[in-house]
Amino acid sequence: MGLFLLHESFWVVAGQVVSVLGALLGIRLLTEVMAPDVFGELSLAMTLTTFLSQTLFAPVGQSTLRFFSSATEAHDLRSFMPALKLMMKWAIVVASLGVSLVCLVFAQIGKPGWIGLIIAAALFSILSGLSSTVDSIQNALRQRAVVACHGAVATWGRFLFAVVLVSVIGPYSELAMLGYCLASAGVLVSQVNFFKKKGKSIWYQKSFSPVSESHWRSMMISFAWPFAAWGVFGWAQMASDRWALELFVSTSDVGLYSVLYQIGYYPFLIVSGMIMQLVTPVIFQEAGNTSDPSRMIQSVKFIKTLTFLSILATMLVSLAAYFIHKNLFELLVAENYRSSSWLLPGMVLASGLFSSGQVASLFFHTNLMNERLLSPKIVSAIMAIVLNLSGAALFGLIGVVFANVIFSATYLIWVLRRVRMSCLEMGPLPNA
Repeated sequence: MGLFLLHESFWVVAGQVVSVLGALLGIRLLTEVMAPDVFGELSLAMTLTTFLSQTLFAPVGQSTLRFFSSATEAHDLRSFMPALKLMMKWAIVVASLGVSLVCLVFAQIGKPGWIGLIIAAALFSILSGLSSTVDSIQNALRQRAVVACHGAVATWGRFLFAVVLVSVIGPYSELAMLGYCLASAGVLVSQVNFFKKKGKSIWYQKSFSPVSESHWRSMMISFAWPFAAWGVFGWAQMASDRWALELFVSTSDVGLYSVLYQIGYYPFLIVSGMIMQLVTPVIFQEAGNTSDPSRMIQSVKFIKTLTFLSILATMLVSLAAYFIHKNLFELLVAENYRSSSWLLPGMVLASGLFSSGQVASLFFHTNLMNERLLSPKIVSAIMAIVLNLSGAALFGLIGVVFANVIFSATYLIWVLRRVRMSCLEMGPLPNA
């Protein structure tokens, strides 16, 4: 088992390292061929992608990751997969209708130039959502090499396609987004082919305890709806920083902030995601259906240790960012983006604190208590929106960065308190 986990760890770490390198190189290349205002447009369009992901596709992916192992263990994929396909079809239909409405609104308010970018962003979101769901299946199957390779190819491909299209045709944000779409489509085709090969060995196994498609769908919806509920507010929080700068400062400042986000916030999320990708299937398998207290105790111990290590890493990396921010920006971005480098430690701190809160929230996902995260996620997100708007209005870019730090610290503290309260209620788990 130890060697097998070591093998899995290698692929997860290798895939994420290659992805981070691809993202950093991509930022360097994009900032060379796109001015800050055009890069800002691309960043604003990505807020639509984030919305569709947070409210529709991520909840489906999370429920897939949680229950695919259970369906496989029961040899009941012939009931589970139709339920998953139906949920994904609903997500695509709702996304398409919503984007059509947004396009009509932009046409009515006299901004038809944004429609092409909006459509491209929506297509990228759908392709990424499908890809993320297949990733969840392959993570549940613990096909780490397949997931790692596809993740790395997707990251490198998005930026390379975007840079080529922008360089050859022109510095338009629509072309950069189209490049993202082309890369995601190619990766999705490869993912589906890999899953079909693996699925042959588990699809037709005799079921131990067959249940209906509606049963799986009911379980998945019950697990997923809190993700969608807080996803709306989480998206508003994540989008409000860019739109606040657009409203109170300028599109160029949105571009500067986006570079800060990509270099300071995004890498910590990647590392945190890497760890979650590695351990979440293991934790879910260990916890099973939550009926065995001894299995649950081991899961809680593991989550507590991970949370502590995440907080410690946040402090160390933020300190390192204070000393190297100038050199890092000279290496990674074009000269006209470097004036904001001194804000990098704040972005790193905000990212690390938020990521630590996400690690701690695994406690609730494992125990099927997602609804207990509603208030920490929703209320703190509303607070972040107010902070972003007021920060941008009063202090500009600096105010938005510090708004991120305050939000992340609040979210982490709230989740940790909610975990402690839940442990006390559960009785034997406080000794875990």
